[in-house]
Amino acid sequence: HDHVPAAAEQRWVVYDVDFKTGKIRWERVLHIARPPLLRHVKNSYASETPVTDGQRVYVYFGSIGMLYALDLNGRTLWTRELGAFNTHVELGTGASPVLHGDRVYVVNDNTTRSFLGAYDARNGAEIWRVDRDETGNWSTPLIWENEQRTEIVTTGTRKVRSYSLDGQLLWELSGMSALTIPSP
Repeated sequence: HDHVPAAAEQRWVVYDVDFKTGKIRWERVLHIARPPLLRHVKNSYASETPVTDGQRVYVYFGSIGMLYALDLNGRTLWTRELGAFNTHVELGTGASPVLHGDRVYVVNDNTTRSFLGAYDARNGAEIWRVDRDETGNWSTPLIWENEQRTEIVTTGTRKVRSYSLDGQLLWELSGMSALTIPSP
């Protein structure tokens, strides 16, 4: 569990890569700083995967606690500070944002105040945030549309939990391992 502080300033960058040619169409530096958190030597400060609805790209960097929306030309439309928190044994972050309808959902399980939050995709406003009893999680939530309803399914070090699109706990199931990386 070697965890290391950053030796220098880091850059958090988004690239638009042409799928057919592999050429970089544009590059946007969203943040430059010395990271406030530690990370495992096999992790990076930008492990989360961006998500798009075809109109915007939503980028979450848990290591600096920032959520961004960019248009497809790389122009920043809005930013939202969510807080940067250490994870279990300071391994770094990794859970990616997910989209459903006009909302971006982010899970951040950490040693300070774990949460699942819903944010307005148009302007970044927080719609709701629920606290979670977790200390670390690198698993991206799943939006599950089933016959009964649409659910946000999350894993964690203690339980798998499902939430309504309004943040209400629907069900939970215990028995998870201590290090939760696979997504539901």
